[in-house]
Amino acid sequence: ISTLFNKARSAAVVGCLLFFAGYIIYIGVNFGTDISRSAVLGASIHPAAAFCFAALSFQTYEDANIGITSFTWTTRGDTVPVSFQDTLNMLFIDIFIYAVLAWYTSQTYPSEYGTHKPWYFLFLPSYWKSAFSSCFQSCGWRGNDHAYDNVKSQALSDGDVELAPSNSSNTVEEVSQALRDQV
Repeated sequence: ISTLFNKARSAAVVGCLLFFAGYIIYIGVNFGTDISRSAVLGASIHPAAAFCFAALSFQTYEDANIGITSFTWTTRGDTVPVSFQDTLNMLFIDIFIYAVLAWYTSQTYPSEYGTHKPWYFLFLPSYWKSAFSSCFQSCGWRGNDHAYDNVKSQALSDGDVELAPSNSSNTVEEVSQALRDQV
């Protein structure tokens, strides 16, 4: 939520409203007498609703003096058509969904600092090349080394001076006047 707002107070208010919206979703799904499993799992896409269904499942076993054990966490209760394991699985799925959504939003939504990427940046080859270049360098793979070796051997056979390695990390790039004027 914080990437969508410039002020922390606005993000906190909207975040609280969204959290309570999950509780309202829970009440809406749990209001009827015949609750379907798919409705509960669909409502559990919201983490607050998933937590409420997990608490209800937990409460059912605690009220019966059974408790949640390795034998009972996969069985469905009478009041809720999902097991405690189902609700925990949905919470882990929620973690993954909202982490990816937060990462994508922080990459594409314009912020006060830095630049944003276009909404389709995941489909650009340049993104994947930059994302995996650090991985390839840490593994010791330098890309097209055989081309460098061919040029180097040709230059040495002609009596020229040896070329500098292509993966030199101490290169300095000159800053343009337009960038200097921005500071």
